[in-house]
Amino acid sequence: MIHEQSPQSRSQSRQTTLYAILFALSISILSQMNKIASTWQLPFLVLFFRYMFAFGGNFVSQRLGLFQCTYAGKTRKPLLTLNAIIYTSSHALQVIGLAYAPSLLFAILFATVPIWTEIIAFFILKEYPGLKATVLVIISLAALIIMLILNQHEKMGAVNPLGFIILLISCILEAFNNTLIRFLRDQYTSMEINFYATGTGFFLCTLLLVGSCIMTPGLAGKMIAAIPHASFLLPSIYLGLIGTFIAGILKGILLQRMNALTASAWSNVSSALSIIFGVVFLHETLHGYQIVCTIVIIASVLGIQAVKAGKAD
Repeated sequence: MIHEQSPQSRSQSRQTTLYAILFALSISILSQMNKIASTWQLPFLVLFFRYMFAFGGNFVSQRLGLFQCTYAGKTRKPLLTLNAIIYTSSHALQVIGLAYAPSLLFAILFATVPIWTEIIAFFILKEYPGLKATVLVIISLAALIIMLILNQHEKMGAVNPLGFIILLISCILEAFNNTLIRFLRDQYTSMEINFYATGTGFFLCTLLLVGSCIMTPGLAGKMIAAIPHASFLLPSIYLGLIGTFIAGILKGILLQRMNALTASAWSNVSSALSIIFGVVFLHETLHGYQIVCTIVIIASVLGIQAVKAGKAD
């Protein structure tokens, strides 16, 4: 028997699809924006602007009554702070790593975040993913290792190992962030977590910015000179308002309306788009082995989510 969707249900479905497309687009060029901003070699200033705009968006939205944050009487606040520090550290390593590596490499590595989340959850939460999911994790990690080995044998355009390692650590920290959110979501809403993370990140980035200016003579003048330039200011605004604030809101909506498998699929769509944007707009070289390894990684991630969805059913 075929059940037709009501007009209201169809309308909500179209809205959810629109939100998913906007989410995929909003985070698909994050690595390119980070790459453009990193050319100024002012990572602490990029982070400061990113979190200033992200926290500013959260703060103004709360003052306008678009959402409310309540922290009184809730426990696990140390974990909430730890989550914010890890969240900020992941973004800091992205800016630093992209000074040594192309944006498309980060797009490929970012697709492995669900894999690292499964591994961390196994050790911390004692969640055994099962035989099928374990095999898929091993396959995806093998693809990652093969990509690194083949990259070092390329005569032209080989990625700096330091950039690879920094970006990989950034993705692992992102996975830690996802794992901590599992502890926090039963007490805090996604907006409360995002507001606290961006506020803490803004405070930490301000300390880093002031400290770096004090310890490095002439750095403050270099920062002031960079701010008016569009190649610095526009990517920084995008990273804060679109890539952190708005993307965080869209992600929260999707997690409420979609199952894990569908949401993961849209996240990996953004990785594919990011690779395309890196090749088209930044003229980065995409090798055949990177395409194959990316397909294997994304397929493994979707396979793991399908296995988990099957168990949930």
